[in-house]
Amino acid sequence: MRIGPVLFRTAIATVTRCHCGPEVCLTGTGTGNRLREGAGAARNRMWQPALTALLTILLSFSPYTAGSAPAAVQQEVQPREYQEALEKLAAGDTATAIELLRVVTKAEPRFGPAFLQLGSVLTAQAGEVERDFADRLEAERMLRRALTLMGPEPEIILEWGMLMRKQHIRIDALRTVETAVRLAAEQEEDMSPDRLARMHYGMGRIYEVWWEEIQDRCIPSRAEQACWFAAAPYAAACADVPDVHGYIAHRGRMLEHYRKALWLDPGNVDAGIRLLGHLAQQGDLDEYAALARQLKLAAPFDSRAFLFQGLGLHHRGRSDLAESAFQQALSLMSDDDLAGYRDISALLHPDSRRAYLERDDAGREDVERIFFTATDPMYLTDVEERRVAHYARVTWADLTYSSPASGARGWDTDRGHIHLRYGHPDLAIQIFADDDIESCGWPRWLTGSPRFRRDALSAVYWYYDFLGGESSVERPADFVFRRHPMYRYAGFAENTLLYSQDLQATRPERYQPITITESGGYAHQVVRFRSDDPELVRFEFHGAPPLKFLGTGAGDRLTAGLFLHDSVFNPVWRDR
Repeated sequence: MRIGPVLFRTAIATVTRCHCGPEVCLTGTGTGNRLREGAGAARNRMWQPALTALLTILLSFSPYTAGSAPAAVQQEVQPREYQEALEKLAAGDTATAIELLRVVTKAEPRFGPAFLQLGSVLTAQAGEVERDFADRLEAERMLRRALTLMGPEPEIILEWGMLMRKQHIRIDALRTVETAVRLAAEQEEDMSPDRLARMHYGMGRIYEVWWEEIQDRCIPSRAEQACWFAAAPYAAACADVPDVHGYIAHRGRMLEHYRKALWLDPGNVDAGIRLLGHLAQQGDLDEYAALARQLKLAAPFDSRAFLFQGLGLHHRGRSDLAESAFQQALSLMSDDDLAGYRDISALLHPDSRRAYLERDDAGREDVERIFFTATDPMYLTDVEERRVAHYARVTWADLTYSSPASGARGWDTDRGHIHLRYGHPDLAIQIFADDDIESCGWPRWLTGSPRFRRDALSAVYWYYDFLGGESSVERPADFVFRRHPMYRYAGFAENTLLYSQDLQATRPERYQPITITESGGYAHQVVRFRSDDPELVRFEFHGAPPLKFLGTGAGDRLTAGLFLHDSVFNPVWRDR
């Protein structure tokens, strides 16, 4: 094995090559490097020491020649604790493995593989929340030591790139990972499939962030009309959006990396659920169903595999199978996740919401039963369609609106709350601060404020076409969120928060069953008879099925039923 100056210069050039544009820019060399990604420049600069450390080490490292590999590489006998750590990792006992690796790094400070393995494990388990940086800092120290002992090995460079991604240094993370892959090919070294799978998953997440920058983007037309409360003009204005900085192409790269990750490691649930989300968005339910089955077989004890199988079945209208999948997922969840799925406070009137939150677990469970029974659209089936729909919405919200940087779960975000209440918007668009929006009738409080322009915020606009409140006049609902480029979290615009709170008092939630395409009246008459027993009353219900409305003809079979509940929706009597 030979690691010489040529490969050295390749690694440095890849990390430091300048690529400036309207969205991203990496300028300068050495310790003066600065990374800017949209409005997140200040946040990214806080992670600059990690990038600077890598460059400094590479620049100061003496090239190795054949036969002069570091002592750690030449060492053949592995410490006993190191072997035990590898066995624990293979068995899934990560916590014990980390402690064993820490013991090895202290007892054998010249054994590079232990530092590499510990840095790799810490990088894999480290989160992306900006304030939780302890694991990332320790991983950086371990990788720096491994690089000193072993030289710029491809696996070390790869792990450093993966760590940069979690530090939100995306441009350099992508280049560093690509460098690691190229070094491995040049040195004819094989990386383990699980490590390559993690690499492709990380690259997919980077491209996903860039894709979300252009997703649903709208450049309003100059039409002389106020299109703030009209869906049709927006749809027309957004029909032809140019490929801004090639970001649309990132979607294909993102999907390719997720698919490669799953090919290398079929049990990579993280890559699987990201791919499932995008397959659902593009309506490819056949590939979605096949992938959901694959994940369930590969990770039978991971609740997420069952959650997304349930989500796909729900979208296909198979509420019975979706209910079974969701129940299996709930049985595998942690207590925190289970609480998020059970919580229906977002769906209740403000008064009912306060009473619900004040109850204990048993009291809340009773409220949940009453709510889902009262809103169930079809008593003829044994499936609780409204409850299944709620689980599907929570699953989608957590996949789509969770914020890795802040640690917020999707159902706890502003967009997640609206999604739980009303489902997918009838229209969703995103408008950038530098787009021409003045002529489209957008209110100045949204687009003309100095903060909106200065911070380069984008406006995410959701439109719902349904009846608002008690009025008989159709009134749409509009929600506006603001988000920083390169960050997933989007919060309510000022007036939208008040509007959302007002609407919760008049229209707290909306539900449209997937399996019921249309509903209509059933002409009927109720006849009441006295009984000899004053405690008993006889009722008869007479009605004719609306055959014309149902579109039925001779020979068709209909199922009808009658269901009675008491005032708190306990079943009293039923017949079908």
